[in-house]
Amino acid sequence: MLRIKNLSKQLPKQLIQSLSSITTKHTRNILKKENRHMSTLKETFKLPEELQEKVNRTKSPWTIESEFKVTQKIINDMTPLEKQCAGTINGADISEGAQSPLSYLSQQTGYNLTSLALQGLDLTEKNIIDNHNNPVRSFGSSGEGGFNTYPSASQAVRHLILPSQFQLGSGGIGVIFQVINLCNKLKLKLQQIAKKDRGGSVYLVKLLKNYIISMRRGIIPEGLTENEFTEYAEMIDRLAKILNINMSYDSPEALVDSIEELKQLLELFIEVNPNLNSVGFKIGAGDDMATDIASLTRMLYTFGTSTEERTERLNNGTFQLRLGIAGKGGGTGKTERNAIRLGTRSVLGGLMAWLRTTSDTDRLDRFIIPELDGMLYRGDQLAMLYLVRHLATPGNTIPVQFGIGLHSLIIGSGCINLRKCHEPDGCTVGVASLNPNFIPNFDGSPAKLTAGIADLSITMADTLSKFGISDLNNMPEPTEVLKIIQEIQPNSYDPDEIDRRFPEFKNIVKNQGYSVNEATVSFSNPLPGPDNYAKNFFGPNQSGIHSFAAGGDYIGAISPKDFDCTVNGGVQAYALKYGEGTLSAKFVGDRAAESSRHGARLMTIVAGHSCGRLAMGSKISVCAAGAKLGEISRTLDLNIFGRPEDFPEFANGCEISKGLTTTFGQYFGQLSTNLQAILPKIAKKNHAEFIHETMRFSELTDQDCNTLLWELKIIPIIQLQVRSGWMNFV
Repeated sequence: MLRIKNLSKQLPKQLIQSLSSITTKHTRNILKKENRHMSTLKETFKLPEELQEKVNRTKSPWTIESEFKVTQKIINDMTPLEKQCAGTINGADISEGAQSPLSYLSQQTGYNLTSLALQGLDLTEKNIIDNHNNPVRSFGSSGEGGFNTYPSASQAVRHLILPSQFQLGSGGIGVIFQVINLCNKLKLKLQQIAKKDRGGSVYLVKLLKNYIISMRRGIIPEGLTENEFTEYAEMIDRLAKILNINMSYDSPEALVDSIEELKQLLELFIEVNPNLNSVGFKIGAGDDMATDIASLTRMLYTFGTSTEERTERLNNGTFQLRLGIAGKGGGTGKTERNAIRLGTRSVLGGLMAWLRTTSDTDRLDRFIIPELDGMLYRGDQLAMLYLVRHLATPGNTIPVQFGIGLHSLIIGSGCINLRKCHEPDGCTVGVASLNPNFIPNFDGSPAKLTAGIADLSITMADTLSKFGISDLNNMPEPTEVLKIIQEIQPNSYDPDEIDRRFPEFKNIVKNQGYSVNEATVSFSNPLPGPDNYAKNFFGPNQSGIHSFAAGGDYIGAISPKDFDCTVNGGVQAYALKYGEGTLSAKFVGDRAAESSRHGARLMTIVAGHSCGRLAMGSKISVCAAGAKLGEISRTLDLNIFGRPEDFPEFANGCEISKGLTTTFGQYFGQLSTNLQAILPKIAKKNHAEFIHETMRFSELTDQDCNTLLWELKIIPIIQLQVRSGWMNFV
């Protein structure tokens, strides 16, 4: 490995180390001339005060303007092909919380500044906003968990320091208006290979290290002050150590249950943010991935062509569909080592499964951008994968893109790969730790990330140029690509796998027919639509007080806190999903108040299954509900009053109440954190097998039950919200 010499007078040691793999002479010369500490520059674009204060405590303080000057120097000295290669590299999905706020800031700012420089744009407010709205720009991703929107910052600075892509994971964390409207790209994480089973595992104590992140994840009760939070966190930490308890928090499992629900979710987010210009999914490269790819690719295409406006935008490139494929070996140090080995397919294997599936029939690969991640850290890797993608691509079509995760943390944030990210104070260099005492150890910066991207791009371009490829927009025909792969196979980064898959390469090249089948995905609306009927997705941006006779799916979804809706009849599935407002209804369908946020309140007689699943800081008052009531919830208050047959005037004719003769079903409160439930004594007796021994709940006396049931019978459901005082016993 070549070491860069004689830079100590101009560059910090960590930057020299992070650039040690860069072998291109012209890039080294640029960096030699550039001093990162440009303290004399006028700071036109200032970070929020609280962030700049933290940055100033690090080993290498920086400002947006000084970092952009370095970034411009690096990018400007790259060849056109190298710049094109850099445009294929995006940030992988690593959330704030999994990494420190400083590392998150450095990573996202690095991608945004790199994107500006790649397009030859200066640091102006207009250019920043235009770049943010550009669907083809390189970008960073939020990861699962949302992020601090920094409302005190200017619009330009917010677009510079925050991701342009929002990743929605199974936990539904961070789904609020401010976040969705700041991101023009959406990725639904369905599966990943980097984490075992349901997902990653992290010590609860670590999550309790940061007040804002703990609130955002629903780990602590709403209304807890920062001082109370500190005392609470310290107490939990002491008890865990004294009692030697491994208080781990596991990510929840499935985000959705069906292809139909995926389409509904995408429609919902388009409703919330009409400016979305990129949507997609992330799946793991597992054994059954071919089936998943076929279904998801067709669903994406159907969604992208479901309206004339969307079809036109898809054809002209202003709207993009993406399918992320996560290969084995990825993940940060939060991933258990044994879980890393569980990935059954490499990135190349995942790409091959996608090409084989999409090229054999509909040629829908022309409309979907594949995004690959999983231990990508070498430019020749990227070159090989880029070539393989063009085996099924006659002519000039949509390329492949790459997500770098751990590699970006090593180069851009100073990660030393201790693999202790999941431990509260395991990361002493301040990359993953939320401990403020480690801030002075942090040595990352946006320009270092740019340098790492340049390194990968230069090597990738060098590999491609050896075979006469000087422009990614003018790639060879598939037969020529096959010849190139044959030639470089002995020197490939993984010659055995290339050799093993060569028959697959040939079969894909043979199939070059174009025929697009119009796939369709539909879902039903079983409830009739009276004049006073709330349509699907009513409420995403509706504030104030509303009243309806009945409603469709997603009523009150992603609603703001001042949303208050009463439905005199029934509401279909997903009512109040991701919502923060109030909803009263006689009955609600499956998955009501699922993933609801702090302040959300649902009041109903009967609820379908999975009511309040994944809820965070919500309050639910219900007489009876199906299975999985409050499952995997965090800081949820549940008030349960009785059986649906006690309320014939409300439950009669309600489809979801048929056969529901108990107060709640199986998996009640399973895997919940800080769940508080009020329920009748008879419910505890009759459903003892459904109540986990670790659950915390209060009991109602017989007199309490009789009083509440009587009031529910004589008070119309429309008045429940104004009578909420007697529901609040916790």
